[in-house]
Amino acid sequence: MSRPSSSTYIPPSSDVSNNFRPYQNGIVQQGLLCNRRQVKGLIFGEDVTSWLIGLRLHVWTSLSVFGSVNNEWSAAIDTAWGTKLSFLSSLSNIDDDIDLSLGSCFSKDLSLVSQRFIHLPMILYLVDGLQSIPLPVGFTHLVIKHATVGGVTDFEATFLFRGVRVVSVPASVPQPLSSIVDYKNFVGPTKDGPHLDLNSDVLSTGDLRALIRLPIGFGSSRHGSRSFTLSELLLAWNVPRSLTPSRKPSLSWFPRLIPCNLVLAVTDAIAAKLDSPTVPLGLPTLAPLISAPSDPKGTYLPDLGRYLSHDWIDPSLITADVHKADNARVPVELWDFRTCQPLGVDHTCPEVPRGLTVLQNLFLDRLKLNVILDFCVYMRNKHPDYWSL
Repeated sequence: MSRPSSSTYIPPSSDVSNNFRPYQNGIVQQGLLCNRRQVKGLIFGEDVTSWLIGLRLHVWTSLSVFGSVNNEWSAAIDTAWGTKLSFLSSLSNIDDDIDLSLGSCFSKDLSLVSQRFIHLPMILYLVDGLQSIPLPVGFTHLVIKHATVGGVTDFEATFLFRGVRVVSVPASVPQPLSSIVDYKNFVGPTKDGPHLDLNSDVLSTGDLRALIRLPIGFGSSRHGSRSFTLSELLLAWNVPRSLTPSRKPSLSWFPRLIPCNLVLAVTDAIAAKLDSPTVPLGLPTLAPLISAPSDPKGTYLPDLGRYLSHDWIDPSLITADVHKADNARVPVELWDFRTCQPLGVDHTCPEVPRGLTVLQNLFLDRLKLNVILDFCVYMRNKHPDYWSL
């Protein structure tokens, strides 16, 4: 019986009931992800790139796409999604078994989009926000800031929902800008003008060329200035490393890209409530570890070339819950038996306890001397000016 992959293991939660609990991507039993949710989706709108970059690959069995993909990301997206991705030339070719539709549109097109896919649960991202327009019937909206889900930018997204009820998404601790900075990059001379504080400021989507102040070298007290690099901006938008663009995208494109943390926060909250099937992944519990059979002769001691028998162990002293009183007697005869048994000495002889006491004191004195010598060596190395003698 083979052990399941370690990637399926999830630490059990403290609120487990009957060893089962719902999970955003499946069902957990006894700490093991034994069933994974499988969702069929539809993506449409102005730019579907944000959705394809931010979605979890293993949750979706297939994605039908009606829209355009950014050229810089097309190769990476095709490689990542593979056969799960299919592009539609017309919305009339949609399958009837779609579980969730994802889309992007401007507020002026909201009334037109709301008339489509009425039978499907929908998540709609408004590119330009709600713009004080009335919500179509059946829609609810939620405005989420990137910092709320652990982001480092001031990006704010407006999502509309239909067919599902979303009150909020789980919040995360905001990360500082220093978490995305690669300190190995070249830093030029200090420039005039405002600089972002890497510990308290957030990156404005309207000023991606903002300056940051960094040391010019490791341990240097001198500082220089530079802007964020492309790789650092990709980290700021939480883009997975496996989806690195093939060509350098324009800075003007970043404000249109939904940070991946926002996409995950919304889709995870929705996927947990969908009535979609789950697929079993294997064993419901971890397979037992295979242990080597015990030798009836005992434990072999290679230095002595003999076996240490387990006869010295007193089963009556082994309990599940052991408490020792302060004045309780220590059963030293067990250790005497364990010491004498490999040597072939009878531990019941009157002379044996006296000899073992001498050996015990000898070893304890040796241990005390080694502690003192090690302490002196440490102090001479740590404080040579005061411990040189």
